[in-house]
Amino acid sequence: PAQCSLLCCFYAEFDNKVGPKICFQSPENFMEQDIGASVSQMEKFLAKAFNLDIMPVTSCRKMAPSTEPDTTTPSSIFHSCSEYVIPGELTGNILNLSTHNIHVLTRPTVIHDEKYERNSLLFSVGFVLKRTEDPRPFRPALSKLALTLYDMEVESQFLSDRRSQIQDVLHGVLVSLNAIECNLVLGQADVLNLKLFRPPQIAVVSVPDHAVPILLRHDWQST
Repeated sequence: PAQCSLLCCFYAEFDNKVGPKICFQSPENFMEQDIGASVSQMEKFLAKAFNLDIMPVTSCRKMAPSTEPDTTTPSSIFHSCSEYVIPGELTGNILNLSTHNIHVLTRPTVIHDEKYERNSLLFSVGFVLKRTEDPRPFRPALSKLALTLYDMEVESQFLSDRRSQIQDVLHGVLVSLNAIECNLVLGQADVLNLKLFRPPQIAVVSVPDHAVPILLRHDWQST
């Protein structure tokens, strides 16, 4: 875990009664920990996820009753970042929130159809990275993951009828992207291929003293 950049993958939906809600996440309960948790505390969740062969499925119904207890605390990662997880006016864009020891990347997506409550399904997939990591390589991978889930829902109702498989997808992405490349078979006709492309590091060239520009003004010469 100490060598991993990606700490968590999550899937959230906008519930018409309770608002943004985490439906699936890997590692389990990661988004419920304190926003100010140390990196070592977060790595413990990652270590637990890597040691489990079968991840427990954390499900939620799209139309959960409003009396359902809220397991998040005011200081949890999700509660602190919930307004950036599914902002309806920014669907189709990558959002990057950098706070405390983490980067939270989200990609809100909307599907318009009469079969959904209020004629639309608003969901978001997200990554949580260590603050010391460069988030740029993960943005294309997150966008492709969101678009893949969008296409699978439109074609075969993956998010509606096969929700239990979302947990396996998130866990596979978490493990594989920490090893740079992800190749998952999601069904008989669906394959998810993700890969991180890190930008080349620019070599730092030392500048000699005589090459540093100095501003000179005529009225300063006597000074």
